[in-house]
Amino acid sequence: MTNVRTMRTQEEIRRSSRASAKRSWMVSLVIKLSFMFALIFLAVNARIIYNQKAEQINREIARTKSKIHQLNREIANLKVRKEQLSSWPYISSRINMFKLGLRPADSKQIRKIVLLDVDGHSGAMNGTAELYRENRTAGTD
Repeated sequence: MTNVRTMRTQEEIRRSSRASAKRSWMVSLVIKLSFMFALIFLAVNARIIYNQKAEQINREIARTKSKIHQLNREIANLKVRKEQLSSWPYISSRINMFKLGLRPADSKQIRKIVLLDVDGHSGAMNGTAELYRENRTAGTD
C-alpha cells in the first residue's frame, strides 16, 4: 500500500528511516569527533603560543642581565678612574704640569668646625666643649 502524501510504500519508508537513522548516528559521531579535534587543536596552539612568549621573555631577561652586568663594570671602572684622578700624586703632577703655582694653605686660613648636639655640647667631647665663636662658624670675622 502506498502512502497518499509521499507516494511511497511502507517498505520504502522503513528503508529510508533505517538509512536516516544510520546517517544521523554518523553525523553526530563526526560532529563530536570534530569538536574534540578542535579542542585538542586549540590546546596545542595555546601551549605553543605560551612557550613562544616564555622564550621571548627569557631572551629579554638575558639581555637585561647582560646590560646590568655591563653597567656594573662601567660603574666599577668609573670609581677606579675617580680614585686615580682625585689622588694627591695625580693632582700635584697636574699642578706642576700647568705651572699653577699653588701652595699649601696658611694656618690662619684654616678653621675648625665643631658640630653641636641639641644641648649645645660637642658630641666628641662628651659635653665638655665650650662655645667659641671660631668653633661655631666658618666665617672670617
